[in-house]
This record gives sequence, structure tokens and C-alpha cells, in this order.
Amino acid sequence: MATDISKAEWDATRFVAKENLLRIVQKEAQDFFTLADAPENWKMPTTAGHWQVRDIVAHIVDTTEGYIQRFETTHGGGIPEGIAPLSEMSHNADRFAQELRDTPRAELLARLHTAFETAMTMFDGIGARDWDSFMVVHAYMGPSPAFFYPSASSWTMECMVGTCVRACRWPTSWIQTRPTCWFPSCL
Repeated sequence: MATDISKAEWDATRFVAKENLLRIVQKEAQDFFTLADAPENWKMPTTAGHWQVRDIVAHIVDTTEGYIQRFETTHGGGIPEGIAPLSEMSHNADRFAQELRDTPRAELLARLHTAFETAMTMFDGIGARDWDSFMVVHAYMGPSPAFFYPSASSWTMECMVGTCVRACRWPTSWIQTRPTCWFPSCL
């Protein structure tokens, strides 16, 4: 029986995994903040094509703020519009990150920290009933269950400053929902 519970705690589709998933997201975010907050790392190249650390920060800010807006719209009874087909996600992620590239470092980092805290509060508030049934329209993938959003939060830098492979080595808790890395150099 303990084996079943252990497996369930690593399956992001099950509510019993929520605490574990959010703990990992929190840890990876803190590691990411440590890297991004160091001024000397801001323009450091990454394995994500032409992206520097600042571009990854911009991407995560854009994506996380988008998740928050989509949750708020859905909670308010609205249906957020999709942006584009999945095939355009990498191109749009790059375009949106580049649009924020010259945002002052302090401003972008403040947005990063604020978006993270807001998203974690939002994810923490997802209850057992809504974990796999509250559907929020993802900008590219259409309606997705609430559990998808914390499991899709790209706070890890492993793929960007380490060795990126076709299928990035995401934490095992995310294995249920992470198909591949979406960063430009990985596609």
C-alpha cells in the first residue's frame, strides 16, 4: 500500500501530489531566483538558442502573468481566448521574451517575484475538487486542468544553462505532464 501512495505523490494529475509538486516548484524557483538575481548573470548565454538569462526571466514573467490572467478570467466566469496553435508556441515565446528584453533589470525581477508569489498563492488555493476538473484555456493547448499549470511552470534552469536534450530532464513529479522542452533551441 505504501508503494501506491508513493507513486500517487509523484503523479501531478492526482491531488495527493499537490503538496509535493508545489514544494518542488518552490525549490526550483528559489534556485532560479538565485541565478537571475545575480547582476553578473543577467546577460549570461544559455543553451536556449540566442536567449540570455534575462530572456528566460522575461519568458517566465510573460508566461506566469498569462497563467494568472487566464485563471482570473476563468474564475470570473469568462473564457480566455487562445493565442495561437501549439505549433506557434516557440515562436511566440521568443517574440514575447524579446519584447521584454530591454525592460530594466530591477523592474523585470520585481515582476518575476510578484508573478511567482501570486501564482503560488493561486496554485495553493486549488482544492481537491478542482485539481483535475477546473479547466482553464491554455494559450496554445486549449482547455487544460488546473493541475497542469503548476506542473508547467518553467522555473528550472537545468535545460537552459546545463545540457539541453530533446526531452529535458524535468523533475519526476512533472513526468506526467511535461512532454518536451519548449525553448527555441530544444525544438
